[in-house]
Amino acid sequence: MRCLFHLHTSASKDSILDRCTLLVLCRLHHIDGIAITDHDEIRHALAWRVFFQRHGIQVIPGEEIFTSEGEIIGLFLTERVAPGQTPETTVAAIRAQGGLVYIPHPFDEKRHRSVLRPEALERIQAQVDVVEIHNGRNKEAWYDDRQRAICERVGAVPIIGADAHTWFEVGRNVIDLPAFHDRATLLTALRSPACHFHPQPGLPLAHVVTKCVRFGKLLGKGEFRELKNFRSQAWRKKAGVSRRSSLRRTAPMPSYSSRAAGSSSGRPWPRFSNVHCAP
Repeated sequence: MRCLFHLHTSASKDSILDRCTLLVLCRLHHIDGIAITDHDEIRHALAWRVFFQRHGIQVIPGEEIFTSEGEIIGLFLTERVAPGQTPETTVAAIRAQGGLVYIPHPFDEKRHRSVLRPEALERIQAQVDVVEIHNGRNKEAWYDDRQRAICERVGAVPIIGADAHTWFEVGRNVIDLPAFHDRATLLTALRSPACHFHPQPGLPLAHVVTKCVRFGKLLGKGEFRELKNFRSQAWRKKAGVSRRSSLRRTAPMPSYSSRAAGSSSGRPWPRFSNVHCAP
């Protein structure tokens, strides 16, 4: 089956994907399963499940939770996990529901607020099931190398996430893998030699669109204080006032494409297309 993990809908603050548009896109790209992981929300993941199942598409209910130290995704959830808690409390809440603990974009120098802090990841690494080794919104190709190294250090199962917020991101960064129905069978499927990743580079336009969507939603709700904070964050990024410099790579990392695929095409993208994900 072909699955798309790490997907946002209109329940997220920065997406306007509705269920009918998403259904058409899934049909168009022959997608059999989607993991809906809205920001601090689970209502669409639960409410849309029956609708998509009627059309032959499996929905994995999830949530991208903003903890006190960065983001963690929970999959196979039955209820919302409150944001703002410690990573330890968040992981415990995911596990209490029989959920899968998923670390999105473990390295990204452009999204320093949402990346889970390294010290927090170290504390919870024994409970982590999967870690993204490629995120569909990576702005630089070499982020894959850092993300892959983090996954190996944690000892988690690798996965790639689309991080799709817009219609033109659906269908990119998919995974072909055996059928699954819960946490245990998904981990088995990801380890299978029949599992293949299809990573694609990030699209700069996607970031622009989501910023505009978020700005419009804040304006529409009259959340002017949040709007001021949003503009302040944008200004700080332009001014370079962030901790991006502390995240700069200090040494060259091994290329996943050359190790897993056996050769290098000389092109920065894709890094490891059609490579099975068995460890």
